[in-house]
Amino acid sequence: MNIKTKILITGASSELMQNLINNIDTDIYDILVITHTKKYSGSKSVQVLKGDICDADFVNVALNGVQIIVHAAAVTHKLKPHEYYKVNVQGTINLVNAATLNRVEKFVFLSSRTAGEKSGAYGLSKLHGEEYIKNNLNNWLIFRPAEVFSVGKQEGIQKLIEDIANKKFVLCPMNVKSKLFPIHANDVIKIMIDCIFKNPKNNEIITINGDQGFSYPELIKFISGTISRKVIIIPVPKVIMYFIKLIIEMTGIDIGLSPDQIPRLYSMKETQNLKYDLISLKEYLRENFR
Repeated sequence: MNIKTKILITGASSELMQNLINNIDTDIYDILVITHTKKYSGSKSVQVLKGDICDADFVNVALNGVQIIVHAAAVTHKLKPHEYYKVNVQGTINLVNAATLNRVEKFVFLSSRTAGEKSGAYGLSKLHGEEYIKNNLNNWLIFRPAEVFSVGKQEGIQKLIEDIANKKFVLCPMNVKSKLFPIHANDVIKIMIDCIFKNPKNNEIITINGDQGFSYPELIKFISGTISRKVIIIPVPKVIMYFIKLIIEMTGIDIGLSPDQIPRLYSMKETQNLKYDLISLKEYLRENFR
């Protein structure tokens, strides 16, 4: 009887990670997931560990016998910067330290294309997580997904698609210098599976982005044109966007936007030319919104 490789996944309740789990060969891998706030409802072939990655003692026990970690747990839309630090930085530090103690063979980190010093508290927390991984581990792999579509209807580019499909007016932030490079969730997982398992990459930061870049106005026009939906675009100048950020910070009001999303939007972002056949945004829109 062959002994399976034990792989542990954090953030497994997300649609993206459930897709990843469904593509891992369970004849080769035993899959463990850590869940914190809610019961895991994904694949029944996994072992569920209930706990908190911010609890260093729990993490040390959870990683016993684990060979591969895929760390995707993160908080994304918070009002206060310290809320990002607790999970995105300290949680990552706990996992890295436990990985070293338990001699984990490979550490995979799901970061963000927005990771950077000028990308708000979220982007900065992701950058700090990356740096701790690189400085303390010998075998790591970091993925930086761009704007992912086909998951998460309440946020990101998918929300923009849903708004264009269902609303008459669409807000358009102006003067965003870095273009958006939408990528289908299935392609994100395909690239991750390839780089982790099939053609393993080590000690690399891989930006996972689509083939076609759009400015924000270009993207709205492209989506509306592809699905034959007329919308009225309301331009929002950069100064107004930052004024909104200030108001949210001062009042704490919930308008479906966190303050750090503004600098995250306006930060400079890198792209990478990955040679994969990808599902185009046009193809996705034509199949699902016409």
